[in-house]
Amino acid sequence: EGDSNVVSQAIFDRNLNVEERLGVLITYHPVGGGHGPWADIETSIITGDCEYDLLAGSAMQGATNFTKGLYKNLRNVEYLDLNKEYWAQGILDNQTIAGATFGVTGSISTYFYDSAFVIYFNRVLAEAWGVSPDDIYDLVLSGEWTLDKMMEISKNIYQDDGDGVEDADDVFGCGIQVTSATDGFGASCMINLVSETEEGLKIAMDIGRVSDVVTKLNSFIWDNPGVCALAENSNYVTNDIYLLDQQFANDKLLFVTDWLYSTSTMTMRDMESDFGVLPYPKYDVDQEYATYVHDKYTLFAIPVSVSAERVSMIGAFMEAMASEGHNLVMPAYYEKALTSRYIRDPESVLTMDIIVRNITVDKLWSLASDIPRYCIRQLIWDKSTDVVSTYRKYYSNSQKTLDNLYVFYEQYADN
Repeated sequence: EGDSNVVSQAIFDRNLNVEERLGVLITYHPVGGGHGPWADIETSIITGDCEYDLLAGSAMQGATNFTKGLYKNLRNVEYLDLNKEYWAQGILDNQTIAGATFGVTGSISTYFYDSAFVIYFNRVLAEAWGVSPDDIYDLVLSGEWTLDKMMEISKNIYQDDGDGVEDADDVFGCGIQVTSATDGFGASCMINLVSETEEGLKIAMDIGRVSDVVTKLNSFIWDNPGVCALAENSNYVTNDIYLLDQQFANDKLLFVTDWLYSTSTMTMRDMESDFGVLPYPKYDVDQEYATYVHDKYTLFAIPVSVSAERVSMIGAFMEAMASEGHNLVMPAYYEKALTSRYIRDPESVLTMDIIVRNITVDKLWSLASDIPRYCIRQLIWDKSTDVVSTYRKYYSNSQKTLDNLYVFYEQYADN
């Protein structure tokens, strides 16, 4: 039985169970492009003509639409218990502002977990360069897998293929996509740009911590022979993000930054060498691990056009889908598809648990605003360590914007 069939069958069983439990018929309607239906049905919600009970689309586009008063505050929906483990608490904490939560995710969607960023490591290449895979796992499980440690292990691993040109046939200690993958270091080092207090939303940037992380990453990525930096502004052979996966599969990268989804792709599934999966490294040993998810992860929301009588039924439906997903789909996805079939060593089962238990995003990612979310990414892209100027330019005068957003969430908290 194919791996995809295992999960597909579990999803089918979940849907059938929910239909039988609630006496409903689930009908899917693909609407919109890659980011989902948000923009396409906005007018129909406003006019009250929306024919859909529940929407699912990317978090990035959802945040833009959540500031228009078009969605129910899911905290007020009967039968929906957002404190349950099958709702992603690390996301909900930052998706909730002024007591209002307009979009949720968790075990209702496997794509949420697919979107998590991880570090893969090539066990064969590690051993060839005198790096013990057991020692790497020990670092993670003991809480000592830090940014400094990852850089120390990989920064000087480089071997030219003999042509004297740095290219995809050379061996590198680490391959990094210098776009969304670098956002993961902000989350893993617990750099928060915005937080919520009793007074509302506030800029929370720790300039010293950001400066330290950005300085280290800039030096690591641009100044060391062991790093293959894949970006449009580098001298690398291509900006095709999938080439890194191929290099990894060809035993050319010890570490590589990537989505958890990549474990199921043909490139890595057919890889001859064994590999392991690690969480992104921490800032220091004193903090907990934190996993970043790409902002295309799926959020679910109820339009305000849904009648009050029907909202309770949709709440029961969402709760049933999430709980059945937790009981049926996630074991198939996590235990069978990932840990038993694709991940090739027992230690990665433990690190996988660390990865999925600690998924989170900065509160700024839940807000539709002109305040830049890609602070670390942009600084590294520009090869800059001038965090102070960045703060002054983009963040020091952002309080009014945050105040206005907070008022909006307060205003629509009763939706």
